[in-house]
Amino acid sequence: MPENGSSRLPIRTFIPRGKTPEQPLSQASAGRSPDGAPLAALQHKADTSPGARSLSVLQKRADHVTQREGGGEGEQDAATAQETVIVSMEGGKIGSIYFGDGRIRTTHGRGPEDDRGKQRNIHRFNIDREAAAEDFKRDRKAKKTARKKLNWYIRDRLEAGTPDWARDGEVTDPASAPENAPGGRKLLEYYDVDPVNEEDSGRRVHPSRGAAVKITRDTSDIASIKAAVALVDEDATASANNRTFFRKLLDDRAAMRAEIRMPEEVDAETAEKALKQLKRSAGIVRKALIWDLRGESDEEFDRLTTYIQTAAESGREAMRTLQQAADNARDVSYRAGSPPEVKLEIRARNAAIAAGKAEEEGKTSHSTLLKDFAKFWSRWVS
Repeated sequence: MPENGSSRLPIRTFIPRGKTPEQPLSQASAGRSPDGAPLAALQHKADTSPGARSLSVLQKRADHVTQREGGGEGEQDAATAQETVIVSMEGGKIGSIYFGDGRIRTTHGRGPEDDRGKQRNIHRFNIDREAAAEDFKRDRKAKKTARKKLNWYIRDRLEAGTPDWARDGEVTDPASAPENAPGGRKLLEYYDVDPVNEEDSGRRVHPSRGAAVKITRDTSDIASIKAAVALVDEDATASANNRTFFRKLLDDRAAMRAEIRMPEEVDAETAEKALKQLKRSAGIVRKALIWDLRGESDEEFDRLTTYIQTAAESGREAMRTLQQAADNARDVSYRAGSPPEVKLEIRARNAAIAAGKAEEEGKTSHSTLLKDFAKFWSRWVS
């Protein structure tokens, strides 16, 4: 029994991707998992299975008992106070929470982050990103824009007016945000920060993986999010900070813990992204095996061989990232002191399985990459 006289009802379970490069390899690290990725499918299955729903009901009852017996009238009033905020939501999961002076990023491949107080002149729009990309391609081809990056093109268009793909208008506060994610829409915000140096304009553009919607949650839950992000250690890894963040939500019994991606799920997404990069690198090296460099100038020869060497190193780095992410996804020690929760246990187990599968597939691609690179290098450089 806890010292304050409250009781908990633990629920335990044992459920088990020519010669001329066209895109910098470094862009791959910013890629997103596609809809229908293995992890997303597993998460959906875990979230909607009859067993998980039934057990979730039991867990809610246990939380209700804890809340009911946990303190006096003042504590109960604080627990029921509510707050309406803007969040980015994708696949039923909250990515960031947005306030008037910035945002709090929750669990993420680069870890949680608190940007409140660091942003000025903030503008947020739910946009049809695919339609915006079509306009970008058209204007680039017609030489109507000098922009080379989609996000900055979008910002220019939004500053000039309201394109059809942003017809929902600006999300200025929770009242102007939709209650449900508009189909095909993604949040994009742009704002100013204090310039880092003379070359830095201080302008930023941030695309979100989800759409901006408004939600109303217990004030205590929002407070837990704020307290959790305050625990982030800049010297720790993203995976470690994700675990510290989520552990705080578990300790506080914050209901929003079910709406935040678990650290294992972020690790699995990182593994899937690394696998995509590894496959791209392996594909580049494989295509180079049919090249004939005998007629190339010295300058072109050096450029192409350096390109393949860079691709190979990118693939090796992707494999290292993949293996580390898979190892992280199997680490559940941060939850050791918390009562097991069936739905979370299922989600974490599925994420670890997805990361493990990506790791095994990556080993095959990595082996092929090394063999193909050795053949290329032996023929043209050694």
